[in-house]
Amino acid sequence: MAGKLTLIGLTGYKQHGKSSVADHLVKKHSFTRLSFAGPLKAMADRINPVVGIHAYQDGDEFVAEPIHLDVARELHPNEGELKEAYPLYRLFLQRLGTEGLREIDDLFWIKLLDAELGSLYKAGVSRVVIDDARFPNEGEYFHAGKDEGINASLWQVTRPGAGIPDDTHASEAYVGRLGEERHLKNAGTIEELHDLVDAVVAPYLNEGN
Repeated sequence: MAGKLTLIGLTGYKQHGKSSVADHLVKKHSFTRLSFAGPLKAMADRINPVVGIHAYQDGDEFVAEPIHLDVARELHPNEGELKEAYPLYRLFLQRLGTEGLREIDDLFWIKLLDAELGSLYKAGVSRVVIDDARFPNEGEYFHAGKDEGINASLWQVTRPGAGIPDDTHASEAYVGRLGEERHLKNAGTIEELHDLVDAVVAPYLNEGN
């Protein structure tokens, strides 16, 4: 039987270190990694949209061929690199996830994640990190969990000098405004970030045991 559930949510702009923090929690502290956007990315894979154009000259002709997501993913298996190489992919996820499904039900992604989290806990998983809290009701999910006895906390990851993306989409509008309890300053090497994560997570692990 799993012990008390420890649930960590990460907020922060792209390239600030959320994935690095989540990866370390998984590898060093036996967390299971989930994302609100996990089902969204799986949905995108099934749709397989055009995310770019391959333009080239063939003799006297200029040819433009569509690049679908499956091909782009083969070229860039890393999710972050894929989004950087093909901005249309990021835009597709934003529009489908927010203007599409959240517009119909703003709890859509929360319901899916909550069901998956419940199944994991029943299976004995007691440490979970969610790497992409973005909206106020997603932040509230962690605060409500804490009120219900879950060892839950929101952490903001920041990297000085990385800047704030020039992205006015709603999914990027609430960083630092979700009631984050811990602020991890990713200002040094990856080893220093790992040491910081170890120190910050220790009290949560002790409480969860």
